Amino acid sequence: MVIKYNMGKNEYRNWIVGETDFQPEYLGKYETIFTLSNGYMGVRATTEETYREETRGCYIAGLFDKFPGEVTELANIPSLKCCTPLLVVCPLIPEQISISPE
Repeated sequence: MVIKYNMGKNEYRNWIVGETDFQPEYLGKYETIFTLSNGYMGVRATTEETYREETRGCYIAGLFDKFPGEVTELANIPSLKCCTPLLVVCPLIPEQISISPE
């Protein structure tokens, strides 16, 4: 068996789900099972590496995509896993800063 639904022990029994062996033909199934969501935003589980068969997805509750003649569905926003953070640091020059009272 490739996926186990009873990996936890004691009070965590049947609460921990794990993949015991990687099989690319089951990517879609595991992406669905390991999806994380908090009711506002959901991220479809994917591996660190990209595979041709995978379906990356990041969804926000209440945000729908509708086009005339098609079914309304959740809009897939850009995946957070594929984004590279960019940090821009600007020096603060005290002579150029002005603080005004409210």
